[in-house]
Amino acid sequence: MIEEPKRRGTGLSFALGRQSARRSGQHLAPRGALGRAPRLRSLLGLLLLVACKQEPAPSVQEPPRVATPEVTPRPTPAPKVAAPARPSDPVGDGAPAAGDPGKSEETGEAPRAEEATPAVDAALLLTLGDGVPGAASVIERQVRGRHELVLYRLFPHVAWQRRQAEAGVDDAWDKLVDAAEACDPAASSLSCAVGLTDDVYLQWALLGDPVHALELARVAREEAGPRIVAKVRLYDVAHDAHAPDPELGMERKLKVYDMDLDGRAEVLLIVPLALPCESELDQEEGALGLVFDLEALHLQFATTRAYHFLFQDVSSSETLAQSRFRAVKGVGGHPDLEVRETVLKRYEGGEDEDSDGGSSRERSARETTCVYDVPGDRWACPEPLGAQLIEVVDGELSFGRQDP
Repeated sequence: MIEEPKRRGTGLSFALGRQSARRSGQHLAPRGALGRAPRLRSLLGLLLLVACKQEPAPSVQEPPRVATPEVTPRPTPAPKVAAPARPSDPVGDGAPAAGDPGKSEETGEAPRAEEATPAVDAALLLTLGDGVPGAASVIERQVRGRHELVLYRLFPHVAWQRRQAEAGVDDAWDKLVDAAEACDPAASSLSCAVGLTDDVYLQWALLGDPVHALELARVAREEAGPRIVAKVRLYDVAHDAHAPDPELGMERKLKVYDMDLDGRAEVLLIVPLALPCESELDQEEGALGLVFDLEALHLQFATTRAYHFLFQDVSSSETLAQSRFRAVKGVGGHPDLEVRETVLKRYEGGEDEDSDGGSSRERSARETTCVYDVPGDRWACPEPLGAQLIEVVDGELSFGRQDP
């Protein structure tokens, strides 16, 4: 197995530099936006050698992030060394990767002309944000009769600031920032933020890297206004993915059809995201593959559809994983899900005194069949493939790394 180098903190100056930029109104370029596309696309060729079937997903433009108070974009890292060359051999054993589950065409009716998705209104945003202005922003919506599915971001740190202001504590955030600036210069920005508040969203905001939660809701349109009928937390602490790549399986998808053939519709959801990293030397992102029933948003299946981690300094380490799933014939008229996970890990040693200067590469592939459980209305998997970001524990989503 390959041991990845330990991640390095950036120190308190990293957080305070961002706080200074926020106060002065400067906008910094997003971290990880430069220099990563050629590197990632080169490695994608390896995984594509084992993928005989790609998912036909429509290209969907990621909507712009809604500006929220006290939010400053992440700075762009400057890699110290060029990316190591990619291996030329494929990941896994060359067997075809599983494609899109279920039928290629939706079995549910397409929305009629009068069901065209209306513009996002303030009432919907307030409903999603629990009545707090600016606490939510919509990523994607799909109208189905008098209801609609809404995929959205939730900004708990914004809600905290709004509620503090409503309580008459207008300087609550400024006091946290002042406390961060007064921290021991020898202390890391991580330890300082954690010591000032237990709220993980405020901790990341103090690090100059505000995060959001991801949620999915079914909303009823009523005369009194929109009402949330059911909702589910998809991920606790995340950023928008830097540049979701469909070749890696990270393109967002929201489909509704009868996937388990029980006569009721399911929601197939693929959601790209990036994880916040304290060190600018790290990049970590992926995509969730989730299935819910439409009525109550009960979880039926979950996996990490795609995952990419990169640490790059004098030495570098990288992990790239995919989990593809497709429907196969089961018993009782319900399909099972065949899941195939492929993983590539590589390490390139540098020339510093702590590195051996060598390189290594490890690849693996695993398969399993998740059998449809009729009483539970879900697919039960004998082993948790695709557990890089999430896994299912007692029928509920368990999230991966969240703390700064």
